Amino acid sequence: MSITVVIIGIVFGSILTLVTLIFGILALSGGKTKNGLMWGLGFIFSMTFLIISIYTFVKRVGNRMKDEVAYSQQNMLSNGDSDNNGFYQEQRQNFLDTLQKYTRESVKVPTDFYSNESAKLNKDEYTTTLPFVYPLSFRYHVGSTLGDVISDISDSTFLKNVSIMAFDENFMIAKIDNKNDEEQLKSGHTETEYVLFDLRTREYLPFPNEIKLMETANKIGYAGSTQMNFLSDYYKGWIDNMGLDQ
Repeated sequence: MSITVVIIGIVFGSILTLVTLIFGILALSGGKTKNGLMWGLGFIFSMTFLIISIYTFVKRVGNRMKDEVAYSQQNMLSNGDSDNNGFYQEQRQNFLDTLQKYTRESVKVPTDFYSNESAKLNKDEYTTTLPFVYPLSFRYHVGSTLGDVISDISDSTFLKNVSIMAFDENFMIAKIDNKNDEEQLKSGHTETEYVLFDLRTREYLPFPNEIKLMETANKIGYAGSTQMNFLSDYYKGWIDNMGLDQ
């Protein structure tokens, strides 16, 4: 039953209720008890019909409002996911453009290395692999937010526990956090190190503090930012969006 039919029912019930009430009162006041009782029964019937019509109308309107609210919420969620995905995609592409700019032209890069896709979580190790200047990548540890510089070609690990960093086409400057890495500490590394990493040779020099690091970096021609940032800032488009595409 459509809402239009229900509204017609309410109007008809209201008129019928009013008519039976008036004629019932007139019949009783004129001493016509039998007629008054008949009009009374008609009044009860019409009143019942009116109540049912009103109840049906309210129920239909309520259901329609619920459906519209649910539809609106679904649209908001869909639009929100679409907006977020677009934002993350733009974040990734901006950083990928920088990485590609710093990649030597003589290097043959796999077609999927710089693909604009969200990160996939390795649930066994709680890590994810993030692209760096090819053939280098970061193995990002989600729990500690630290990253290891690894090779995309082999299983080699060149640098562990990178906390913050900055880079240009030849070098990366970085702060290393070994506080929770017993293996690194036992092998002679200090809890905190500053390193100058050569992206071409994969060799690095350690320094006791950031001042010494920057002095050497400037001497050898490092041209990148002197402000080091967290990996989670560089790879925000990958890390924040990790759960959406899985």
